[in-house]
Amino acid sequence: MPDFYARKAIEGAKCHGNWSDPRLKPIADSNGPCRSIDSYNYTLDKNGWPLISECNKVAFWKYYTTVESMAIFDAIYTNKHGLTDAFVGFWDRVAQKLANNKYVMGFDPLNEPFAADIEANPDLLQADLFN
Repeated sequence: MPDFYARKAIEGAKCHGNWSDPRLKPIADSNGPCRSIDSYNYTLDKNGWPLISECNKVAFWKYYTTVESMAIFDAIYTNKHGLTDAFVGFWDRVAQKLANNKYVMGFDPLNEPFAADIEANPDLLQADLFN
């Protein structure tokens, strides 16, 4: 994700849910409750982002419950700051560029998507939400 979209999506993001909610317990048990990426006290690069070498100290899936991650997924799913439109526009352009390339059979625009801001809406964790 481009830096300028990520910064906009996480602007003002904070932990705000009830992590004692039984629906959040399995996520909290595996990932930990909501916290900021800043709480890891990682060394930052010149742009203010944690160094990859620092991030590699923890399994990446554990970062899904950081306030920044949940805010970005929420922005993608709800089109906050036009992020859904930009995301779709980017992948539309990629698809157009690669459409006639005989060496490309497909691409995965959203690998391992997380269920947006589960802290604000634990119902997103229900498997039958869309049935």
